[in-house]
Amino acid sequence: MRRSLLLLAALAPVVAFAQTDGKPLLNDVQAKLNGAKSLAATYTIQIIGGTSSEYSVTLSKPNLAKLDGPATQVVADGTNITFFNKTDKTYYKQPQTAEALEQAFNQENARIWLPFFKPDTFASVLKVRNEGSTTRRGIQVTKLSAYLDETGKRTMVIYVDSTGLPRQQEISQQDIRGNSTLLLYAKSLEISDQPMEANKLAFVAPEGSREMSLDELNANKWYENLEEAKAAAARTHKLIMVDFYADW
Repeated sequence: MRRSLLLLAALAPVVAFAQTDGKPLLNDVQAKLNGAKSLAATYTIQIIGGTSSEYSVTLSKPNLAKLDGPATQVVADGTNITFFNKTDKTYYKQPQTAEALEQAFNQENARIWLPFFKPDTFASVLKVRNEGSTTRRGIQVTKLSAYLDETGKRTMVIYVDSTGLPRQQEISQQDIRGNSTLLLYAKSLEISDQPMEANKLAFVAPEGSREMSLDELNANKWYENLEEAKAAAARTHKLIMVDFYADW
């Protein structure tokens, strides 16, 4: 069975020149994100057959971040990282470390912004090809294609705008279930050479929300979203057990 995950409607590219080595441009993208003092972006995630999901991210040097999605919000204030579940209005905090901040952004819906904090994010990317200029959603961009593993079963495409910023991303994977493709579209993206005020990225507990205790956090919990479960497992260093069934 073929499965597809989309963050934007794919458009047929029009390549303007032949393929060349794309690693220098990818390194430039990485360096530009890492060199910024602050970043703000809004973007959409869409699953084929589903509705579009809106995300926003705000980052500030040296270690402040706010990632807001339809179901969760993650806030790093330099001392703690707070994970807020919008569904049940609960949140918990963990001490902020460089590793914990990386884990929070090492998910498919946010990994494109990780170079802001981690200057070698793309170091393991393989066989990067610059496939030339094309137009995507009315924006002139340069297409970079790369392998994410030695087998070539995980690939990445990044579309870089004229300012050197990543505006769209595709992650494709082949496995026993078939092929899946994840695409990201940044509706707005701005960087600045000035950091933001820390209070603008502080977590404010919404009215009626409740902080979870350590006992509650460590108790067995069933997740209905696999990506959320994977993120929780990474943060708490636990294994995942998947329970699935069919009506027939």
